[in-house]
Amino acid sequence: MPFRITREKRDSAFLFRIRGGILEPIIEPVTTLVPASVGPAIATPSRDTARRVDIIRRRMADSSLLAYEADWNHFTEWCAVAGHSPVPASEDALLDYIDFCTGPNARSTATRCPPKSAPLSLSSIRRRLAAITFAHNAAGLPLPAYPIVKDRLGVAEREIGTAKRQARPITQVQLIQVLSLQPDSPAGRRNRALLLLGFTTGLRRAELVALDRGHVSFLDEGVSVFVPKSKTDQGRNGRTVSVPYSPNAATCTGTALRRWFAVLGDSDGAVFRRVLKGGTVSAQRLAPDAVSLLVKTSMSQLGEDPTEYSAHSLRAGLATALAREGVPLPQIMGQTGHADVHTAIGYVRLGTAFRDNPVAKLGGLYPS
Repeated sequence: MPFRITREKRDSAFLFRIRGGILEPIIEPVTTLVPASVGPAIATPSRDTARRVDIIRRRMADSSLLAYEADWNHFTEWCAVAGHSPVPASEDALLDYIDFCTGPNARSTATRCPPKSAPLSLSSIRRRLAAITFAHNAAGLPLPAYPIVKDRLGVAEREIGTAKRQARPITQVQLIQVLSLQPDSPAGRRNRALLLLGFTTGLRRAELVALDRGHVSFLDEGVSVFVPKSKTDQGRNGRTVSVPYSPNAATCTGTALRRWFAVLGDSDGAVFRRVLKGGTVSAQRLAPDAVSLLVKTSMSQLGEDPTEYSAHSLRAGLATALAREGVPLPQIMGQTGHADVHTAIGYVRLGTAFRDNPVAKLGGLYPS
């Protein structure tokens, strides 16, 4: 059965929460926060929780913290209904939770029970378990290693498989069509700049919306974009991505950025911001989800299924397009910032799936 739970009960099991993008611990003893309906009293976290959480906060990417918080919230909600204690999580609690995540109601939450649901992917289940471990470590209560939990994950792998659902890459033709649909308005100029920069740099959505005016430089041959931090740059060394000017102003990233910056004027701060009704540009930075919404809306205007696209479609589109043009893998990875060779190779295979397909060498079926 889908589960529902009140906000008060959900908050009661927090060991940490995120407010305004800042991770903060709940210092009070957990035994005073968890209602009796959750189960027996649970261990009290160390008084060093604040220091521990601060260290973790500075080490992890903001997007990872947000994902972990959502996963931890889901687990505590489920525990309150299932009668398990979230901290310390017992072996039975974790096994039951994996059973729930592999069941038909795995996507139900405290506020949302979709009529049609499906099991979570194995990667999502692993991330939720990682979030549970994260919360225990943050509270100074390391989660014991339960060998049977690993075995249960092995069963889940056989039951639901490990295939990942990837967003479809946007092609160059589709991008040009989408750009042509954008009006010459503040929102339209911002959208053109965002779509072109997202495609030509291959930046992730969080990296795009984190850019400030000072990170963008207009040079003689093109635009230079400094990315201060990224998912694969935990040391925050930063990297620079370059995009040459195009002779076609309609598809030139530099031209699109200049036109958008003309709307922003001399104001500092975020590159990509909310545009209010009437065309007023807010100082508020766009949220990462806004990039996905723009891509989905744009593809819907082309008659495509928006559920098959996301912000990642821009990044995947660049990698796939470069592979089709025969660009070497190291150069593709240098532009997109991929750290995992296997991930990048996947885009190369997708981009060259037909060009280098061995079946085309069958002379009987494919006469020259």
